Amino acid sequence: MSKMRGINLLDAISEISHEKEIDREVLISALETALLQAAQRKYTNFDNIEVVLDRKIGSFVLQQYKVVVQTIEDSDNEIDLDEAKNIDDGAELGDEIAFTIDNKEVRNTIAQATRQILLNKVRGIEYDTVMKKFSDKIMQIVHGKVAKIEANRTYIILSSNIEAAIDRRDMLWNDRFQSGEMIRALLLDIKAENKQHMLVLSRTHQEFLVKLLQVEIPEIYDGSIEIVQVAREPGRKSKVVVRSKDPDIDPVGACIGPRGSRISPVISELNGERIDIIAWSDNVGEKISGALNVEGIRSITVDEVKRIAHVEIKEESLPSAIGKQGQNVRLAQKIANYEIKFVPFSPEIKRKELLADLFKPDPSTVNASKDAPADKPDKDVKAKAGLDKEILSGKESAKTETKTKKIAPKKDGTATKASVAKSTKTKTKKIAPKKDSTATKASVAKSAKTKTKTKTKKIASSSSDK
Repeated sequence: MSKMRGINLLDAISEISHEKEIDREVLISALETALLQAAQRKYTNFDNIEVVLDRKIGSFVLQQYKVVVQTIEDSDNEIDLDEAKNIDDGAELGDEIAFTIDNKEVRNTIAQATRQILLNKVRGIEYDTVMKKFSDKIMQIVHGKVAKIEANRTYIILSSNIEAAIDRRDMLWNDRFQSGEMIRALLLDIKAENKQHMLVLSRTHQEFLVKLLQVEIPEIYDGSIEIVQVAREPGRKSKVVVRSKDPDIDPVGACIGPRGSRISPVISELNGERIDIIAWSDNVGEKISGALNVEGIRSITVDEVKRIAHVEIKEESLPSAIGKQGQNVRLAQKIANYEIKFVPFSPEIKRKELLADLFKPDPSTVNASKDAPADKPDKDVKAKAGLDKEILSGKESAKTETKTKKIAPKKDGTATKASVAKSTKTKTKKIAPKKDSTATKASVAKSAKTKTKTKTKKIASSSSDK
């Protein structure tokens, strides 16, 4: 039997075995199968073909087997008994006689087809190998070296020379990789792409932040501290809610570390992404306050049905509560699971609210004034105007107890002097005098020509004394 030389695939097999870390015997078996399939595609009229591979020199032999028959009906696959006896004296009906296919013209054709079939088989073997090595590492951090950088994708070589890819959308906005640079990323998935396996990486997934914290903080790794919630805008800002299972461990302090020594490596890996560590609480108000992580919050009112939280906050703290481009409040809403609406607080707003409550008309007074003569309510108007001017004068009071006045009706339906209502303890801010207060006093003094003026001043002075 003559051998078909001119092709040595064993060298290629050895190279692939070393590069892909695939067992050599597995590849040789795949090669034999590939050769057989290539020959069957070429010789479609032959029923029984066999490939014999010489594993030492890398050559192969193609053999065809014909069945011994009495009368030939298919010359491609049958041989008569007399001819068979000329080849083998012991041949009998039903035996198979081997013939070597020695066609040099089709040798290269078979070799080329074999390469393509083998390549597909290697991909399948490689995929199985990758799945075996990396299936248990999905959603874990992997390390690799940057191999090739494209506009929308960067290729990374992991251990065992396995190639992975990270798309632009899965990178941080300020990631700028260099060829040969070592990077860390989260193994997100293993996909088949263009008939090849593809390890998909991500640096924007919130689980990447969680795994980095586990690496840097031993208490999170061993379970003493639990990460309850994570809200993240990759590369810009994140909020992490933690809870300690050990009452002796401060979860926030343990995560930050002395002078930020534990959280700093995580921030550095994420290119300066700001990270807020928040202590967990089952109280909604404390949870919202902690999620906002700002000073100046005065009160929080929660509507549990509509899932809306109204946060009263000092005006100077409002920009920090909202954050750059709304980042802080967006992340806080994700943590709290409430829509957060801010109610700014300032002394000026509080003063206006106080004055509005102070001069809010009493329903009984309004009803009584309807029955009073048309010329007598002027006294009450002037008295109330005098009281208003005196309050707006520059007498400052800081968080004092103020008694609210109400005008009570006379029995005959006309307004009388102000009677003192039940005192209410109201904390007030300093009321600044208006710039035209002096002019206002002068104009009031000139216009006061009747005895009503005396009564008005007495009423105003009595209120200021109290």
